[in-house]
Amino acid sequence: MEVEANSNNYYLSVVRRSSRRTSFPTLQGLYVSLFEGEITNDGLDFSVSNKNTGKAFNPKLIKITFLLSILISTILCLDHGFVACNLENIEKSFGVGYAQSSFIGSMVYMGFLIGCLSTGLFLPVLKSKVLLIGSLVCVVISGIYSSKSLSLAEIYASRFFIGFFQAFSIVYLPLWVERFSPQSNTTTWLAYQQLFSMIGIFFGYLLGGVLTCFTAEDISIYYMSLSEQISSLFVSWRGPFIIQSALIIPIIVVLIFIPGEILDVGDQERHSEVGYSKTTGLLVSGVDLRRSTNDNLLPDESNSNRRSSKLRRSSILIIPSQSIDPNSSKSFEIREICTNPIFMFSTLAVCGVYCFTTCTLFWLNQYFAEVIKVDRITSVFSVACIYLSGPTLGVYIGGITGDLINDRHPNGFGFILTLCTLLSFIGFIISMAVTHTRSYISFFWGMIIILFFLTSTLPMSIIVIMKSVSSKTRQLASAIAQFCFNLVGFLLSPVIIGIIMDVIEYFPFGALKRRYNPIEVGVKIMLYISLPTFFFYSLATFCSYFNCLISPKLTQKKIIIANQSDIPKQLFIK
Repeated sequence: MEVEANSNNYYLSVVRRSSRRTSFPTLQGLYVSLFEGEITNDGLDFSVSNKNTGKAFNPKLIKITFLLSILISTILCLDHGFVACNLENIEKSFGVGYAQSSFIGSMVYMGFLIGCLSTGLFLPVLKSKVLLIGSLVCVVISGIYSSKSLSLAEIYASRFFIGFFQAFSIVYLPLWVERFSPQSNTTTWLAYQQLFSMIGIFFGYLLGGVLTCFTAEDISIYYMSLSEQISSLFVSWRGPFIIQSALIIPIIVVLIFIPGEILDVGDQERHSEVGYSKTTGLLVSGVDLRRSTNDNLLPDESNSNRRSSKLRRSSILIIPSQSIDPNSSKSFEIREICTNPIFMFSTLAVCGVYCFTTCTLFWLNQYFAEVIKVDRITSVFSVACIYLSGPTLGVYIGGITGDLINDRHPNGFGFILTLCTLLSFIGFIISMAVTHTRSYISFFWGMIIILFFLTSTLPMSIIVIMKSVSSKTRQLASAIAQFCFNLVGFLLSPVIIGIIMDVIEYFPFGALKRRYNPIEVGVKIMLYISLPTFFFYSLATFCSYFNCLISPKLTQKKIIIANQSDIPKQLFIK
């Protein structure tokens, strides 16, 4: 979509992108898109991406910034892996049970919840570069403090602040991609960020497993000598915190030298609001409709013909304007977002996918060791391979499929949601079959297949979530979505399962533990999470098709209202 200006007047042209494939989420595709210019062969996509500012940015600098965003996504997710891998060692160090150890791993997501809300408020008004650099500095400090925590209160606090300051980057990076990415490859760039986030978790998991495979931290940390405490900072579950903090420091140095215009999405949003006194956005079935008060908006036919080699306009709809205050209340924006059924159901479905992947990291390692009966090094590498192969292939295929569908159906997302529903249904069927097996081979490959089908919906779902709300509320919608992901998908799911496992473990007289293995029950609950995921994707698909049926009537009603007013108006459909 493109908003064009002519003598301070605005109209919307719905862009039908070329069906030619540009870049796939592979290392080769990443190299081609960034260094051989295949994504933006004529600079058109970058000019569209930066339409709100009217500035022309250096494509190479944008590509470098994108590579840096991938690196940030990777390093920030390291602690998600090595903490989940070492829950058993954390239990022994602090003398806690399943619920408290899972809460240590999930406390970072509690920080995310508060941080996401703060980010949604601060991004539109403060410099994004300042927020990004400041948050990364605070992550470094919190990581070092985590490595030296000597009590539950200290580890809880440090994990909370790590999540709080990571939230600024987690919310900001998708907004930056949506703003600066080539328009025909937004889904692919989002897929790269998700892909490398999973790779970061994978390397963090391996790092935590390798550092603790040959050490036994069986005694409480309160009884360690000074030399043992110092050595535990490097060869234990504490060491990866220091490694992560050290890797973030060079990124901060590079960010200091990047121009603020390339990073400040908040400033760009304020620029775009200048035109909102005459132009407002209305989202109908994924198409952003602009209203204007001027009657000189019809594009010159000769200009349209001259540009047809690069851009084909499928439709333009202009409806009379209503003056809107750009400083509208946040409550109105929140109500607009929360009453959008496609946004809400898609967000809940993605929460289900994140619940499954989070519980995989938290409990699968102990499941392999206690239920399937394999040694620790085998269980660590098995979980790492499951988490890397399944989600990586899933996000890879999901990114490709999302771009292909957007090429053919750029104005809607009903087909994307239909495909997500089908993929989640396949994942649900396979998860039901996996619950009845204890074979190492069957369980290993079954988990890979389930994660493949569920995570393949993520890139497509994220772009649906971003497209289902108006551009003016997109920043707040991103913060709300991240809030839901962290609350339901990351924070509550492992804690609730940990509480259930503790109930079985500590029930009086061992009445439940004699009949049920706590770890086995927790993993079975995790597998059943695929059912509500499929259910919410089905509801989102139904709402999308229902919206397509009623949106023509709503649009016609707005045109009738426009004809009854005295404001100049024109309707041009090509």
